[in-house]
Amino acid sequence: ISTGDSASAYTEVEMISSAIPEIVFDVVESKYNPSDKIILSTAITAINIAMVNWSCESFTKNELLKNNLTPLDYTVPDGNTIAELALAPNFLVAGASYTFVISAQYLDSSKNKYEEVTIIMNSAPSGGTIEADPTSGIVMDTDFYFSTFDWIDDPDDYPLTYVMSCYADSSSVTVIKTAG
Repeated sequence: ISTGDSASAYTEVEMISSAIPEIVFDVVESKYNPSDKIILSTAITAINIAMVNWSCESFTKNELLKNNLTPLDYTVPDGNTIAELALAPNFLVAGASYTFVISAQYLDSSKNKYEEVTIIMNSAPSGGTIEADPTSGIVMDTDFYFSTFDWIDDPDDYPLTYVMSCYADSSSVTVIKTAG
């Protein structure tokens, strides 16, 4: 700020921004499979060092810490930063929905910016039946006919695909019908 003509001394005034960090979520899937690692990603734009925190009302902080593959709390520098939350496979329950919150604030500010995203967990088809005719026989001698029907799932998940296989234990799986 100038205090007069060009010969005058300049007085510097420190301008403190009351802005808050910008948070933008990356693309979020319509559904997530519980057996997959889930990654939520955001872009944070800051003009100063900011503190970032992830949370979810469905879990305590300790529950999140035990099943999270990335930090829940950390600082980001000024500029653009990718902030991710990675959750371990089989942590979230099929058929449930969860709202995750990311918040950010400058270290020298009490103003907090937050964004939230709700994700839906896919659930397996249910209610179906599989039948074999005949129900017993001799391997490589008896022809078996299999049919399956009456499966129910969200219409968004149609068409359903399936694989038919048999096994005596988990180490000796024999595929009877490939995915179809």
